[in-house]
Amino acid sequence: MARCALLLIASLAAAASVALGQNDSATCTDPKLTCLAAQLPSHPIGTYQCATDGSICCTDWVSSSCPVCGAISFPPSDLYGCAGETWDAAGQLLDYSYAGYRAGVDNLPDMPKTVDLKDSYGAKGDNKTDDTQAFLDALDDVTDQAVIYIPAGIYVISNKLEIQKRVVLKGAGRNATILRFTKSLTDIGNNTWAGGNSQYTYGPALINFWGTGRTDYTTLMGTVTRFAARGSKRLYVSSVAQFGINAWVRLLLTNVNNTLVADLHSYMITPDTQFNNRARIIMFNFKVTEVSGTARQYSLSSCGAQL
Repeated sequence: MARCALLLIASLAAAASVALGQNDSATCTDPKLTCLAAQLPSHPIGTYQCATDGSICCTDWVSSSCPVCGAISFPPSDLYGCAGETWDAAGQLLDYSYAGYRAGVDNLPDMPKTVDLKDSYGAKGDNKTDDTQAFLDALDDVTDQAVIYIPAGIYVISNKLEIQKRVVLKGAGRNATILRFTKSLTDIGNNTWAGGNSQYTYGPALINFWGTGRTDYTTLMGTVTRFAARGSKRLYVSSVAQFGINAWVRLLLTNVNNTLVADLHSYMITPDTQFNNRARIIMFNFKVTEVSGTARQYSLSSCGAQL
């Protein structure tokens, strides 16, 4: 621990010299230096900066003048901090870092296109023409595991895209292919705003991939036999016979007495009674990383609520 503390102090000195720009000491006030010193060891230098009064802000902008906090900075969140350093897996903020293809563990495959949205369906991508119907037609026409290529452009979409098949929407690259939705979820559908909160706070979204995997009990591998606290990465199941390392498994969660939905919403949104005791209300895919005689361990994602 002493060695670690010495390293942290050394890091403070190095970061302080960069953040201060090695200016004349008269330019940077003592409160700033006091603020920087107070950040260790819990806050990463370079993410946090300080104002003349010693208060901290979040910014990745390094200036040659002091203080750094200004128009392009923002105050740290009590729950998240500046870069997630205060985030707690058992806290009320959900973890979306596992979102995406195979939870971000595997690289995206480079699949060849099946159809071209412009050539085959007349999409314009000119930031003016409504291309919604082109998307809907393509999604309706293509077969399972097709790749719909969306060339560079800005595509105006005025409705949700509900995707029931296993398809890929492949663009020309970041900042090249842009989908611009002109209506919010409230504009498109009814929003009850229960307790002042949007019913769309945690989903669904403007683009929804529903998948085709079966989730009935004919493919059941086992049942969870113990409670798992929010943030836990270990489940105890009735049998591990069908579980293997690196296998992808779907966890089905039932909303017992509305407690699951309430917990996922951090008890900030009154759960809708229509979801009370609904089975399989959450379907969460994960990759198994460890199997023992009585348990399996995995990287838990955003649905790590009380089971």
